[in-house]
Amino acid sequence: MKRAASDVISATKGAKIIMLDIEGTTTSISFVKEELFPYVRREVESYLQDTWDDPQTQQDVKDLIEQIDKDVENGVQGMAACPGADAPRSEVISALVSGVHAMMDADRKVGPLKALQGHMWRRAYADGTVKGHVYEDVLDALKEWKGEGKDIVIYSSGSVEAQKLLFVSDTPASDYIDIIKTSFKTLSNIIATAFHITKSRKLDSRNHLNYKRFSAWRNVTLTLNDTPKGRFLRLYFSHHFDTGVGAKVEAQSYKNILKELKCDLKDVVFLTDLPKEAWAAKEAGMEVVLSVREGTAPLSTEDLATFPQVTSFSQLLDRPSSPRKKKTSTEKQAEASQK
Repeated sequence: MKRAASDVISATKGAKIIMLDIEGTTTSISFVKEELFPYVRREVESYLQDTWDDPQTQQDVKDLIEQIDKDVENGVQGMAACPGADAPRSEVISALVSGVHAMMDADRKVGPLKALQGHMWRRAYADGTVKGHVYEDVLDALKEWKGEGKDIVIYSSGSVEAQKLLFVSDTPASDYIDIIKTSFKTLSNIIATAFHITKSRKLDSRNHLNYKRFSAWRNVTLTLNDTPKGRFLRLYFSHHFDTGVGAKVEAQSYKNILKELKCDLKDVVFLTDLPKEAWAAKEAGMEVVLSVREGTAPLSTEDLATFPQVTSFSQLLDRPSSPRKKKTSTEKQAEASQK
């Protein structure tokens, strides 16, 4: 039995918390595969050479060596032992580069690799070598969910730092100026409102509107909606989770997140493009919606029958979708399953 399209809207409407994957959900797979990952492969050697004496890099190196030594001990394919502490720096860097490449070739999700990638991407975003990508339809959904008082969280295999970098990297400088102006204006209203409420000790008709504004600002809604392009996306998210809570294909990881958020299963809906993650979240008791974007893998008959699917976040908002580009075969497959 295939899931009806109405299931998609009801899943998010009843949720208090929207949890989002990144790759294939908020962000194109091609951006990750063709820009972010190749940058690391291409630049890791020079990055280690340039930042070797930086304390953060030294910590990354220490963690990577421990991970590589552990992998070698466990017989992980493609991993070779690092030179000893007395070896020349060039030899250590060469071994680390080989280890990083081997981990990336195997699509490893280990913490030391993800930490190094996040630190490298920070430099890439800062100097303009890489510019983040977020689907246009995501912004409207974030605004609407935040306006409804929902919490929005991210759960991705990439490090928390990498997640945050992605969601601010394409913010124009002019947007930051407007954000600051709006924040100061709103903050002034909040101070006046808080003073009045504290002084009166009650919420009467005179300050009811101001209290609503106070609550809205608390949720960052006013600041975000007054931002010209709304591209300061990082402010929409209340929590970020990475593999520190566990692998995304393990049900226990989602239980760990629920414990961290202090919420019930019925309060959360998870959006991801990967069926393995969807099944793990479902096993933990979460409601799941599958994201079908360009480049996502075809879904099995069981996947289609079990999980509602969307090809755009606009389908989650219970209103007509805006015109969009020609659909891929995978997107057509998902839409056909809902008819």
